[in-house]
Amino acid sequence: MILRNIRKLFDPSKHSLAFSTSAEGNFLPKSVYISESNDIFVNLAFEDWLYQNYDFSKQQILLLWRNKQTVVIGRHQNPWLEMNVKLAQDSNALIARRNSGGGAVYHDMENLNLSFFTSKKLYDRKYNLEIITNSIENEWRLNCVINDREDITLDNKKISGTASKLSKTNAYHHCTLLVDCNKKTMSAMLGSKDPNIITNATRSVPSIVINLRELNPSVNVDRLMTVVGLGYLNTKPFRKSDAENIINEPRGFLFISPEEKYFPGLQKKIEQFKSWKWIFGRTPKFKTEFSFNTAQFCSASDIMRVHVEVEHAEIQNIDVEVPPSFLVFVTSESMNFVTAPYLKQKFSTNLAAQLEETLVNYFKSKLEDQRLNSVLY
Repeated sequence: MILRNIRKLFDPSKHSLAFSTSAEGNFLPKSVYISESNDIFVNLAFEDWLYQNYDFSKQQILLLWRNKQTVVIGRHQNPWLEMNVKLAQDSNALIARRNSGGGAVYHDMENLNLSFFTSKKLYDRKYNLEIITNSIENEWRLNCVINDREDITLDNKKISGTASKLSKTNAYHHCTLLVDCNKKTMSAMLGSKDPNIITNATRSVPSIVINLRELNPSVNVDRLMTVVGLGYLNTKPFRKSDAENIINEPRGFLFISPEEKYFPGLQKKIEQFKSWKWIFGRTPKFKTEFSFNTAQFCSASDIMRVHVEVEHAEIQNIDVEVPPSFLVFVTSESMNFVTAPYLKQKFSTNLAAQLEETLVNYFKSKLEDQRLNSVLY
């Protein structure tokens, strides 16, 4: 069976069937939603919309989704510490911040994302991961292992990372599956991080990864969605003792177009996830520093250090550590004057080069004035 043979398009007139919020007796509706969008901001917004608006004590959903080239960081992470921001921007890859915690991941169309929605009471990450591993093993005879970090591994190499979000009533657990992801691009995007950042932000744990297709060339994303989706629908809904009497009621596969006309308020969420304020402005407070040699503007070779404090991805303070030999014509007030234009500006990977150029030009000017004065007087 392949997805096109079980496709059901979303029809607003059948809202009660596709999106039932009530269960009859002990029946619990279960559905697999497949997003027709490949836009990370739309998919993150739709995931959040479901989380905020559905009553998952009366139904369960597995959302399957894919994105075009994107780096997604966790809610509490620093993008400049987790990825090569400049490379992503130069490559027209998207940068996104999700609502859940965890580490940075790279997405492309050969990476499948899965979001399991339940009530908080019935949240069980291990149960969800076992649906995935059992489905893969049954279809392709690949022996997947769930490790202590709740990653899925093959031959001790990671094929899936996991994260989650819980409220008082609802929960979702989402994870990735590497099918045939471009590992070279992934390595480049998640590499070349700024080593001089000091922060308490959540750090990603590096892992050796592998694609499913490297171990079985017959694996493809469409078949994987079908296999895992059927595994989800055909698995008993819970293993927990307080849910033993609930009977699974499969609702099938539903292709969904995440649009405002079907999901009121979705567009506002999309704009939030796309905003600079969310992607970069939510970065936890951090400090960074860099240094350069004074030989660029004078005969004396010494080191000048610059310390920068950043909050909400905006520059809050800059301290310049000037070598003693320069203190004769530099004051803290003059340094503040030179660096003032950078304050409250958005932090970027170009900051060090820009500040260095500004300071070098300033000191060249001061030294030239000093030489001129010595000639005149």
